[in-house]
Amino acid sequence: MWKKRFHCTDKPSHYDRRLILIVQCPLDSLASSLDTKFRYTGQLEDLDEAISLYREALELKPIPHPERWTFLNNLGNSLPRRFDQTGHFVDIEEAISLHREAVGCFPPIIPIDQPHLITSPVLLKHS
Repeated sequence: MWKKRFHCTDKPSHYDRRLILIVQCPLDSLASSLDTKFRYTGQLEDLDEAISLYREALELKPIPHPERWTFLNNLGNSLPRRFDQTGHFVDIEEAISLHREAVGCFPPIIPIDQPHLITSPVLLKHS
């Protein structure tokens, strides 16, 4: 919806990049407010709209954006609530997939007593 409305492309111009930054926070905030409203009212339409907005906000954080994990997490947290209401197993499966992707956004933890792992191929892949 927002990408179409503001004519953002796969290779946004400088102006489009600033516009994306302005749009993404309100999208996520509106989604969060609708998600919270759902928790109080139980109106599934609010949750559906929240999930849709979380998806749009996530599209504005392509791989390898450093904040992508936050948007993956927000969408991943809302889908189990819809699963609880509808019983559609696809929502819980997608939530698991989103959370796995969010975890993959971070490099592995290096134990302090094993500094030689800092040069490991796994860690270098994430740097």
